This record gives sequence, structure tokens and C-alpha cells, in this order.
Amino acid sequence: MSEIGFALQVRNIKKKFSISDINFILNGIDLDIKSGESLAIVGKSGSGKSTLLQICGLLDEATEGSISIDDSLCSDISDDQKTLIRRHKIGFIYQFHHLLSEFNVLENLIIPQLICNIDSKSAESNAIEYLNKFHLKNKKDSYIHNLSGGEKQRIAIIRSIINRPKIIIADEPTGNLDNANAMVAFELLNEVLKYSNAGMIIATHSLEMANLCSKMMVLENGVLK
Repeated sequence: MSEIGFALQVRNIKKKFSISDINFILNGIDLDIKSGESLAIVGKSGSGKSTLLQICGLLDEATEGSISIDDSLCSDISDDQKTLIRRHKIGFIYQFHHLLSEFNVLENLIIPQLICNIDSKSAESNAIEYLNKFHLKNKKDSYIHNLSGGEKQRIAIIRSIINRPKIIIADEPTGNLDNANAMVAFELLNEVLKYSNAGMIIATHSLEMANLCSKMMVLENGVLK
């Protein structure tokens, strides 16, 4: 890894959804996010924020351009290699928590680790460490349907870093919460960055939250400003 320690680098990303499209929804996007740094992307609905985040998370293909994660180029790699990078180096947070309702909180934090071949004893220890760190140990045996909306999203945020990713990709992570719970969740996100030293790219409609990030850029007409 280089001395600078880039969590994410994006170069000249262009995206259109079909060959017949005249316009690019993304038209030459460049950005850099260092470890421990957060970048907020703001813009109108339909401006391409989610598309950009999907490409950064290796969940969608750019029409042109390149993505590097943890200083490793992710262009022209196989789907299996992308899966491994997503599993080990990327943490995802969405507007809806996507927790597993049939499992309790502790199990929701253990399962992603087992998928990464961490043994069950270490996985449980890691999960409890994170719950302690973020003052949620009393919820470890609770099932998801017994949690408040804010608690669900806080658990989802912890889940996003349980495998110590290099980059966190957050798409409107507080969009489904009231303002008070949104601020609690965002404060947790900032704590997460300090604790994990990951970088974060976040799409948000909230200028209040965007201003709390290290950097803010506006996506408009396919270009970041």
C-alpha cells in the first residue's frame, strides 16, 4: 500500500445505460478518498449518485474509466475477484437496513464474518467488541423486529465495518430516519471512521450531514463539482 493510503480512487468514470443513449449519466468522474476521510456526494434525485456508488462498490460496470480500491486497480478483473474485494474491502450501508430478521443482533454481526472464513469464536468476540464500543451490547440478543428504526440502522452501520473494510459506501444511510435519529446515526458513522480508519463515500440529500464530512461535492449534469 502506498504512503498516501488511498481507500478509493476513481478516474474518468463515464456511464450510460445503453449503446443507443446519447447522454452519459456520469461523464468523466474523478475523485480520491484517503483512509479516514469522508466525501459527501449531493445532488438532485436522478442525478446519478446511486449509480456512482454502485460503480465504486463494484456492483455495476462503468462504460469507461477505472476504479482503484486500497491502491489496487479493479478494472479487468473477474466477477469472482470482485466478489472477494466486496467481501473483504468494502462495507455497504443503505437507506434501509437489510438486516436478517430471523436472526438476533449478535448473529447479524457474526454471519458476515463467517462468510469471510473467520472462525465462530473470533467472530463472536469481534461482534461483542463492536457492540461494546458503540454502546449497544444490551441489544445483542434482541431480534430485529424489536429494535427501533434508529437502532436497526446503527446495527447496520456496525455490520458494514465488522470485516474491517478499506472503504465504506453509504447510499442515503439516514434517509429513512427522523432528524434526531439521523444525527445519531451520522455521529456513529464518524466514530466508525476514526475506529476503522476506512474511507467513506456517502450520497445524501442532507446538506447538514454533508457539511460534517471531510469534503463535499455536487453531482450535476453527470459531473462532480
